[in-house]
Amino acid sequence: MTVPWLRRGKGRPMAAPKAVWPILAVLAVLLAIPVWGMLPQLTAPSEFWEIVKLDKYLRDTLLLAVGTGILALLFGVPAAWLTSTCQFPGHRIFSWALVLPLALPGYLAVYGYHDVLDRASPLILWMRDNWGVAETRDLDERMRVVVLIIIFSSVLYPYIYLITRASFRRQAASVIEASRLLGQGAAGTFRRVALPLARPAVAGGTALVLMEVLNDFGAVSFFGVNTLTRGITRFGFDMDDKACAVRLSLILLGLVVSLMVMERLARGRARFSEGASHRPLTPWKLKGVHAWLATVFCLVPLSLGFLVPGWRLLELARLAAASGMPTGFWAAFRNTVLLSGGSALGITVFALLLAQAVRLQRGLAGRTAARAAVTGYGLPGVVIALAMTLGLIQLSKALGIGLLAGTLTGLVLAYAVRFLAVSYQPLESGLQRVCGSLDDASRTLGVGPWRTMWRVNLPLLRGPLAAAGLLTFLDVLKELPITLLLRPAGFSTLATRAWDLREQNLLPDACIPAVVIALLGIVGALWLHHSVEKG
Repeated sequence: MTVPWLRRGKGRPMAAPKAVWPILAVLAVLLAIPVWGMLPQLTAPSEFWEIVKLDKYLRDTLLLAVGTGILALLFGVPAAWLTSTCQFPGHRIFSWALVLPLALPGYLAVYGYHDVLDRASPLILWMRDNWGVAETRDLDERMRVVVLIIIFSSVLYPYIYLITRASFRRQAASVIEASRLLGQGAAGTFRRVALPLARPAVAGGTALVLMEVLNDFGAVSFFGVNTLTRGITRFGFDMDDKACAVRLSLILLGLVVSLMVMERLARGRARFSEGASHRPLTPWKLKGVHAWLATVFCLVPLSLGFLVPGWRLLELARLAAASGMPTGFWAAFRNTVLLSGGSALGITVFALLLAQAVRLQRGLAGRTAARAAVTGYGLPGVVIALAMTLGLIQLSKALGIGLLAGTLTGLVLAYAVRFLAVSYQPLESGLQRVCGSLDDASRTLGVGPWRTMWRVNLPLLRGPLAAAGLLTFLDVLKELPITLLLRPAGFSTLATRAWDLREQNLLPDACIPAVVIALLGIVGALWLHHSVEKG
């Protein structure tokens, strides 16, 4: 019996089934829409480009990114080492509690620090009277950047913490114990052995932190810091100068691409280290002052990123709820559940079909599709919102249909571009690790690839499917700039409702939807921790 799909000869795969090409074509169209929209604006005249203070936008963006990256490294890497290799008061609790700041997006965490600059008002007034207005203005701008750096680093360090902790736990116990035999303590082993081995993890986690900083729109708007994302929104949507916004978007994309290149260069040829021995490491038992210093060190980022802002959000929400739920809360809650659930379901199903299509199409088209599927997650939300708005306008004109921009259809398409990687990567990994040679065994019995996926692969992919769906649901739930800029008129989610209420100076009311988002975010943070711990 001649069985298709098996490798023959010198390892060249047989031709993929025809059903693969429509899936790859859908991906190509999905990614082409934003590109199609931005291209005409590259040569279009701009009304406000000459007055853009580009140096100021670049300065604030780079200061915020570099400062956050450095402080997040100082929070995340030592905490990962302490919780994975040392015993000290509370180390078991900190091992999972340190991921909780991921439950609070930056644009919500700032609500817990809404009055931090007001406390410095006496100093600012004194400086204005004694130093002058210009110097006081400069100091105020720098203080806003510093406060944002502290907030961002305290809510984003878990990206570094999770990946680096996993790397430390995978390192062979024999390597660490050899360092001990040579007279190195916990600090020396960390500096000379474990940290160099964990370099790929540190570089990857730091890149994620910096991408989140470059993507942020809500927190920088709250504190009035002029980053590129704020400039794109101001000129592209408030002033309706799309050409100017596209130029700022290209500069921001240049920073993102440069970040990816630097991360790759930082890793070099290194890979995530995995020791040959998987026996658990005998931890160092810290005693006395060192033990309590470790506890205090882990408590600082947890408090700054979760305990303090979370408690303040709860207090403000409690005060607001005493007089009733804010107007539109239940409608926003219903919209959030339906939109996030429907988007997560659709994106996860498409990601599964795409992952299977990439496996079947092993040539250049499959490799290109695999890379393209994960590019959207690195793009800032405001750039995707701008590009999808322009692309959907062009698509509506080409098809002769009603305007797709400002509809739920356009919103879900933008989510697909942004979050396809969130669903695709666990499913692609699951198909490789879980299914393996079972596909070939099924095909030798004459079962086609898609029927094999339905009858063999799907029952084995319950874990990856649940992870992909849940993480996509939570990412859509917390997404602000895409939803805010592409939503239909009168349509609100919890994220946009919190934003609208805060814009109306109703911060206590805004904290009610913020608390709901944070509670759901805790589920996602703990799930992510569990997944990383289980490998």
